[in-house]
Amino acid sequence: MRIVTWLAIAAVAVSTTACTRGEPRRSRRVTASPPEASSHRRCPRFDDPRRAGSVSGLGIDEISGVAASDRDDVLWIHEDSGADPVIHAIAPDGSDLRSTVVDGATNVDWEDIALAGGNLWIGDIGDNARVRDDGIQVYWFPEPRPGAPSVRASVLRLTYEDGPHDAEALVVDAVDDVLYVITKDLSFSGGTLFEVRIDGLRDGDTRQLTEVGTVPVAIVTAADLSPIGLIVKTYGSGRLFPWTDDRSVGSAIGSDPCPLRIGGGESVAYRRADGAIYAIPEGTSPPVWVSARR
Repeated sequence: MRIVTWLAIAAVAVSTTACTRGEPRRSRRVTASPPEASSHRRCPRFDDPRRAGSVSGLGIDEISGVAASDRDDVLWIHEDSGADPVIHAIAPDGSDLRSTVVDGATNVDWEDIALAGGNLWIGDIGDNARVRDDGIQVYWFPEPRPGAPSVRASVLRLTYEDGPHDAEALVVDAVDDVLYVITKDLSFSGGTLFEVRIDGLRDGDTRQLTEVGTVPVAIVTAADLSPIGLIVKTYGSGRLFPWTDDRSVGSAIGSDPCPLRIGGGESVAYRRADGAIYAIPEGTSPPVWVSARR
């Protein structure tokens, strides 16, 4: 969700660090290595962001989440708080906007979207004032065909073990059946990584998020899993935490981060089809930024 003061903070946040995925680590906190200790020998190389096109149509002006489909040339996007419960399918250049209503869902504060296990997962996890004492929710449903009129969502209700948090980043590990939320921290001490198991999930379930560790990136606005690690985004920048041998979240957030140049805004997605990173900012007819893998 847009707040003017965040933009001032964001100019400083460009130099901070990030987080990642894998098997749950319930009994111990994990803190990433300080950025000055980083060694980038394992880091993949990406080109500077270039404008691939723009998103126009239907009055969209506050995109806060994007996920890349494994289908041909489809990115899924959604708007921020207060918008209709709708997802939109666009091409990687922003064209061919087609909309699908998410039945059974309400957009209180949608902040991120993930694709995992053939399902789309929408994180209604924003809480700027930290007043959602009754918890947050994540909607999930089978990935529809682009342009399907509607899709019926199931809901997972979530609570934090220590009270409300504001968050804008959601990732889902369909292999280990774990969902992760990264809080948005304005103090520069970093966000907190929370997890919840999603095996045996049923519509209407309520489960508690458990703290895993600290992600030393202020103002985390989005995240995505990729074959090379977890990508964490802040305004105008990002970090990649490469997978270690055990491919676990706890190990990855303790590894040396790789800096990433990513386009602005509150959304990020890794696209397997071309190995590129996509980002779309807020605003009317926003650009689609792509950072191509070298």
